[in-house]
Amino acid sequence: MHFQHEMVSVELFIFSVVWAFFLPALEACGKGWFGEACQFKCHCQSDCDKEGLCIGNNPRCENLWFGTRCQYQDLSTISGATMTTNVNQNTQWLTDRNTQTCNNDTNLQSVTIVWNTEYWFTWMRIVLKSSAHLKSIDVQFNQHSTSQMLNCKKFLLSTSSPTLEIHCTLEFLVRQITITAAADLCDIYISGGVNFALRQMVRQSSSYEGSYSNFALHAVDGDLKTFSHTEHEPRPYLFLTLPKPRLVNRIVLYNRMFDACFTISAVS
Repeated sequence: MHFQHEMVSVELFIFSVVWAFFLPALEACGKGWFGEACQFKCHCQSDCDKEGLCIGNNPRCENLWFGTRCQYQDLSTISGATMTTNVNQNTQWLTDRNTQTCNNDTNLQSVTIVWNTEYWFTWMRIVLKSSAHLKSIDVQFNQHSTSQMLNCKKFLLSTSSPTLEIHCTLEFLVRQITITAAADLCDIYISGGVNFALRQMVRQSSSYEGSYSNFALHAVDGDLKTFSHTEHEPRPYLFLTLPKPRLVNRIVLYNRMFDACFTISAVS
């Protein structure tokens, strides 16, 4: 990872494809955190218990998150994503985290998600009506002007409210996804991975004015209001060490300075 600027000021997020399991905190974590080392952040609309389960008046994931303990970022609701249908209807019901709000327009045939940038697709989750015909659902992936219909693996997770997980191995980045035979849709989620950078070991070449508020730990605290910040130097750097190897498919840097220029090289 190389940064081309005299000064580095970042908030770092590293998203991995999957995580096998969660461990509850061995000791009490601060409010809004859980996990074996208190390294996972609560993304519930109300609150989390000590094991990361959503509790309170609205026990659902926040709009940008879904899945186990709400730790998977949802690319269908991320900034830059646009969702449309063939009948030009409002699509809020597809991302409201409520499996009881489903399509009621018999003319609905397809739903299309388009991004303003390309993403590496790994898997998605589709929640359907109880009367849905599971085999009729198809997904088409587009890269620019080309499109491909792939033989992806489909897993049925639930039968009471039929939930499909679709896993694909693609050899190209995706800018558009189209779901056909969409009349029975209730919810759509597209995985952007789990952030494994949170509260991990991190160090940087220097800290601006030696101030605690500029230390490297602020790059992995999950708070976009705090940042790490180096001194003015020719080649500033930031090193992040994960406790175990991860398959990383996306690195996100949030910068405090609007005119900074970064060059990022990721090696896997």
